[in-house]
Amino acid sequence: KLNNITTKDAFPMPRIDDIFHHLSQAEYYTTIDFKSGYFQVGLDPEDRPKTAFSTRD
Repeated sequence: KLNNITTKDAFPMPRIDDIFHHLSQAEYYTTIDFKSGYFQVGLDPEDRPKTAFSTRD
């Protein structure tokens, strides 16, 4: 039921040479710790059954 009303966002994968070009122009770099960041996502308790996250180990 929920999947039928969910808006799908599609983003094409960027080309690796485009990524490196943009990185070479960057003034700042950053990293994100997704493993620890997962626990920082705010979520209403009533919405928890509607969500799922999937990652590779």
